[in-house]
Amino acid sequence: MFFFNLYSTNSDSINDIENNYSRVKEFLLKVKNINSVKLNSVGIVLSVTDGVARVIGLKEVRAGELVNFSSNMNGMALNLEKNIVGVMIFGNDRSIKQGDTVTRSFSIIKIPVGENLKANVIDSLGNSLVESTFVTKDQEFYNIDIKAPGIITRKSVHQPLQTGIMSIDSMVPIGLGQRELVIGDKQTGKTAICIDTIINQKNQKLPCLCICCNRSKTFYYSTISK
Repeated sequence: MFFFNLYSTNSDSINDIENNYSRVKEFLLKVKNINSVKLNSVGIVLSVTDGVARVIGLKEVRAGELVNFSSNMNGMALNLEKNIVGVMIFGNDRSIKQGDTVTRSFSIIKIPVGENLKANVIDSLGNSLVESTFVTKDQEFYNIDIKAPGIITRKSVHQPLQTGIMSIDSMVPIGLGQRELVIGDKQTGKTAICIDTIINQKNQKLPCLCICCNRSKTFYYSTISK
């Protein structure tokens, strides 16, 4: 059973109360029109907060499965509760509203992998931000959420890695395959050190990856231009 506050928290005007009542009434009609069998593959958005949508329905959805919103937006099912499913939204959550329908895609999110991804920039779903088409017919795909190899199965650190910055290379020993944290305040050049290290590996036959979180497209294109 779900309860809704029909009275607005910001204003107690009659117009706000009527608007909230009509919105809740429309939402309940949508739930009533969907039978129990259809709720296994279809859901309705209850609320949206900080890029995460709480959805009623989707009873048979799997963790990590790609779902589609009625506003042509994609998401990934993460938090599977008894009656509610938490869906992480890929994109601007402002276009998703309460009462929007969500449908299953019946496939776990996968991204393309292989040699053809070199010198390319992709988003979290594997879509290229530089080239229009780069996926080949024999393209290999991996699940977006896989278990990393254990410490024992990994190759030992036995080869040095040069960053190209003399002050770092002379004082800090860095090995190939070693985990190294770059800690500092904002706007102190942490990202610049990592980008310069990648640029320094040119013609070294060393594959490098740069993973950016919560960055604007301007940052992507400025990094590519380097």
